[in-house]
Amino acid sequence: MALSKTEINNKFKNAKIGFDTWRKTTLQHRKSILRKYKKLLEANADVIAEIISKEHGKPLWDAKSEVSAMVGKIDVTFESYNDRLNAIRSVHADMSIQARFKPFGVFVVIGPFNFPGHLPNGHIVPLLLSGNSVVFKPSHLTPETGRKMVELLHDAGVPKDVVTLCEGSGADIIDNKLLDGVFFTGSTKVGHSIYKALSDYPEKIVALEMGGNNATILEEAGGLRTATNILIQSAFISTGQRCTCTRRLIMNKGKTACEGDRILRTLIDACDKMVIGNYTDDPEPFMGPMITTSAVKSILDAQKHLVSLGGIILKEFKQIGGVTSKLVEPGIIDVTDIKNLPDEEYFGPLLQVIRSNNFNHAIDIANDTKYGLVSGVITKNKDLFWKAESELKTGIVNWNRPTTGCASVVPFGGMGWSGCNRPSGYTTIEHCGHPTALHLTEVPELPSKLLPGLNL
Repeated sequence: MALSKTEINNKFKNAKIGFDTWRKTTLQHRKSILRKYKKLLEANADVIAEIISKEHGKPLWDAKSEVSAMVGKIDVTFESYNDRLNAIRSVHADMSIQARFKPFGVFVVIGPFNFPGHLPNGHIVPLLLSGNSVVFKPSHLTPETGRKMVELLHDAGVPKDVVTLCEGSGADIIDNKLLDGVFFTGSTKVGHSIYKALSDYPEKIVALEMGGNNATILEEAGGLRTATNILIQSAFISTGQRCTCTRRLIMNKGKTACEGDRILRTLIDACDKMVIGNYTDDPEPFMGPMITTSAVKSILDAQKHLVSLGGIILKEFKQIGGVTSKLVEPGIIDVTDIKNLPDEEYFGPLLQVIRSNNFNHAIDIANDTKYGLVSGVITKNKDLFWKAESELKTGIVNWNRPTTGCASVVPFGGMGWSGCNRPSGYTTIEHCGHPTALHLTEVPELPSKLLPGLNL
């Protein structure tokens, strides 16, 4: 239920009060509460997965994987805190030098619909461990997942004014003088609006994880089925509704074109055989519905537009079951001949194929975007991969792995229009507080020798 401006202001006032108490608790106390939260996540894993599948539509196996990532985030956060924020100490003859890490204050966490549990959880846990308070706004498309997560945090012992649910307008929530920072995951459009809204407040932390026009380069791939499996998971897992999904497949039209064409035919055949349905179906589907009918329409419109520019449909993106249905078949379209290919993130299961002249050209095509989130290279030639890795302009580069496979033990985030500050993964903790440099002498003493020109 959306809140009024006054109600939102009250949420922030309470969060400020909560922060003033929470920041004074010991690290061990905060860890003990988060360990209880981990146990509650484990005990309620099936319930949470059911909520995610019901709200989002993703298959249960996909939702269960998301809950597993939520559980795993607790220990990873403890590790990253110890690793990245370990006390800096240096002892000299006349003083000791230290660095201490202090929380910022009240943070807003804005969650996305595609990972309604895992992604906001990945921000909330480090913020709490660091001593901050959180005002959490879940996606309006998946509110129940957010409510359940907050319920479990409170059950674990996090005070209600330290984590509070706020389902109001995003613009109203970030427009608050008590706000100290924002963690946002979502579309580039909304992320830009947040960045602009807070551009006059350099004292506020703005960490944005946005979208990407991600590319996978295919060159000397080897096995047909292996490459196909990587591509299907890259482009169509979660019905193409992950920010890390491959949007562009770049294939050589020269000496290795035959291999690429065989893989492409295998991919199309696999898509034709793909099980598509609702999370309650048996057998369990690979792809569930898209989040809304308007999201379906956006991909239909994108396909139509690309065809009008010269794209050739290899497998048509289709709506299954009429205009009100959110179930779809994935689409593949060759856009090689489009002279001015739109640099857009089409957030759904629509894969664009681009033919390159050679490997260097493939890298140039992959980099020809304002985004910079993730790229993939499918090749058995390690020299080609390491060449690509050194030249690709993305925050994540995967080799013979889906672009959608990202680990919490490394930084996560992109460059350009894909975001700022590497707001997710292992480095999240670094944006949850600020280091204070200390130069310490317990007993003031006059030095044995004064500086030149001084007489005391």
